[in-house]
Amino acid sequence: MNKRIQLTINEPCHENWERMTQAEKGRFCGSCQKHVLDFTSMSDAQLAAFFKKPSTGEVCGRFFPDQLDRDVEIPRKRIPWVKYFFQFALPAFLFSSKAVAQGKVIMGKLKVPTENLPRLTLGQASVKPAPEIFIKGKIVGFDNLPVPFATVAIVGTRAIVAADSIGEFKIVNPGETATILLQVSSVGYKTKEVMLNALSASEKPITIQLAALDLSEVVGVMMGVILRKETRFIPTKKMDSTEKCTDTETKKKAIEPPLNQKSPMIKVYPNPVASGSTINISCEQLEEGYYLMRLSSQSGQELQKKQIWIDADARIINMEVPVVATGNYILTLSNKETGKTLSEKIVIHP
Repeated sequence: MNKRIQLTINEPCHENWERMTQAEKGRFCGSCQKHVLDFTSMSDAQLAAFFKKPSTGEVCGRFFPDQLDRDVEIPRKRIPWVKYFFQFALPAFLFSSKAVAQGKVIMGKLKVPTENLPRLTLGQASVKPAPEIFIKGKIVGFDNLPVPFATVAIVGTRAIVAADSIGEFKIVNPGETATILLQVSSVGYKTKEVMLNALSASEKPITIQLAALDLSEVVGVMMGVILRKETRFIPTKKMDSTEKCTDTETKKKAIEPPLNQKSPMIKVYPNPVASGSTINISCEQLEEGYYLMRLSSQSGQELQKKQIWIDADARIINMEVPVVATGNYILTLSNKETGKTLSEKIVIHP
C-alpha cells in the first residue's frame, strides 16, 4: 500500500505575492528575507518527490487551497525507502487569491478503518429477463373428444395460437394483469370466452369444453363460398283458358337459372399456406369494381384489411400473408357497391 503525506499551514503569511522580487522557481520576500517557492503548478507526484527529501528543511511556499490538508500519495516504486513519519516546519508560507501559505509537511501511513464496512461483490453485471408465463391446456368438444387446430387468443393482446392435432395448446401471457380473458373458437363450435386468474392458470394445465353450433346457426359453405339465399322471379305471360301448366312445371321454371350462367366464386391456393408467404386468389364471375379484402381469425379478429380493384377480366389476385400463428383463418372479398361477399377458409402454418 502506498504511503501518503499531508501539507498543513499553521500560520499563513499575509505578504503580497505580486510585490515580491522575481527569483528562480518563485519569488524573494524582502520582509522576511527568504526565498518563496511556487508550488501551485506542481502535481501530487511532484509535491511528494520534493518533500520526501530529508534535506529539504524549512521552506516557504505558495500553494492552492486544495493542495493543503489532504492526502498526497507517494508512489512506492519511486520512494521505497519511506518507512517513517516525517515533519517539516514551514514557518512562513504565503497565500494569494489562490491561497499562498506556509506550514509543515506531515508524512505517514494512512490507516483506513475496515470495521462495519459492507461486503462488496465484484463482477460484470448482466440483466436477467423475467421468465415468461405460459398458459397450457386442452380444447375438447361436447363429447370430451379433442378439438384439433382450435384458435386460442388472449383478449386485448396480440397473443394468439392454434391448438395442435390433439387439441392441446400453449400460449404466452404478455400482460401483467391479475386476470386474463381467454377466447377459444373453432369451426362447428360456439366461440367461448373464459376468465382466468393469471397466476393459477399458469400453474397447471386447464381444459376448455366447447359447445356445438345448432343446425340453424351453421352457414352453408360450398367450395369456400358462402351461399346467399336469393329469390329469382321469371317473368311469365298471362295464361288463357286454352293453356295448361302443371304446378311442377311452373316451379321448375321459376328456380332454374340459365344453363350457361355460373355463380361468382373465389378459390385460394396453395392452401394450406406458409405464414409470411404469398397466396393466389382465383376469381370467377366477379363483377368489376372495388372490393374490400379482409383476413380474419375464426373469432372475428381482423388481421389484415385492404381495398383492391378487380376488373371484369381478372382471373388471379396475389396477396401477401401476414406473419400469424398457426391456425384456421377466413379470407373475404366484399364488393363495395353491391355489398356481395365471398369467403374462403385458409389454413396457415409456420
